[in-house]
Amino acid sequence: MEADNPEQLIGHSMRDFVFPEYLPVIEECINSINATGELHAREVKVKTFKDKVRWLEIRPVLIHLDDDELRIMSIIVDHTERKLAQELLAERQQELAHIMRLNTLGEMASGIAHELNQPLSAIANYIRGCELRMQSGECSMTDIADVMQLVGKQVRRAGEILRYAKDFTRKDQDIEWREQDLNSIVEETLHLLDTTEQFKQVNLTKRLSPKLAVVNVNKIQIEQVIVNMILNALESMQEASPNNPGSLQIHTETGGEQEVRVSVIDEGVGLPPDFAQKIFRPFYTSKKNGMGMGLAISSSIIEAHGGKLEASNNQDKGATFSFTLPIKGNMRK
Repeated sequence: MEADNPEQLIGHSMRDFVFPEYLPVIEECINSINATGELHAREVKVKTFKDKVRWLEIRPVLIHLDDDELRIMSIIVDHTERKLAQELLAERQQELAHIMRLNTLGEMASGIAHELNQPLSAIANYIRGCELRMQSGECSMTDIADVMQLVGKQVRRAGEILRYAKDFTRKDQDIEWREQDLNSIVEETLHLLDTTEQFKQVNLTKRLSPKLAVVNVNKIQIEQVIVNMILNALESMQEASPNNPGSLQIHTETGGEQEVRVSVIDEGVGLPPDFAQKIFRPFYTSKKNGMGMGLAISSSIIEAHGGKLEASNNQDKGATFSFTLPIKGNMRK
């Protein structure tokens, strides 16, 4: 606790040092020992005498004295360096994930530009038509109001496209973890992908479970994983059959009592025989211009959510990529 001398610690308990949110952890530990005699290690965040923040693991141990009296002694292990290293690693992973999102959006830029051009062209045509009718004296206030409604609709459409792109590429923060409807995340991701010509051509089948439990997730990160899975599927299908868009399936379902599952099923070239040992490794790629980081980052994102990213070949053709997420509680690692 960074005391200047042993006497400075006399009269203090761990309650005097832990942050308020960790007081229940201390109380639960003491109550558990008194009630059942069970001894479990607990990790707490404390502030020392010198106002420094430390992460400590408390390991209670029962001590038998000569008169058979039992005492509890705590072994304290300082985990601050490990905790700081974990936080730094998580920060670097978030930065790398953000870079990959920017890279993905860059690949979709031409499609987004095309999608934005449609409402902007419509707005220009509506306004030009209104100008011509006003010049000829044939335009009433009712006509102008109708045109303004049409213009407003196209403005909202363009704004929605930009919002999806902006949300997808902004830097995500830890505070953005909250309960989300997974089906809504899938739908918003599909809206973003609808700006790409290849996605528009594919025969899409959605099977979203209507009774899906909410999950506690970082929405941006889960969108990134789904985008990566779908883009990989589209590239595989393009390679398998350049002249036939093929069919793509997206399913959500309950995968047991404690988790939900999202699956992307394609009709592409499938996975190589040794994919299980390599596919989620960093820098492994079968693409000519691929960096080999998309699936590795996706896997780390899902694992940080307490889930698992999996891949398998279909019986007939193509492959299935799926991930699970826990239903109850905050399962961040």
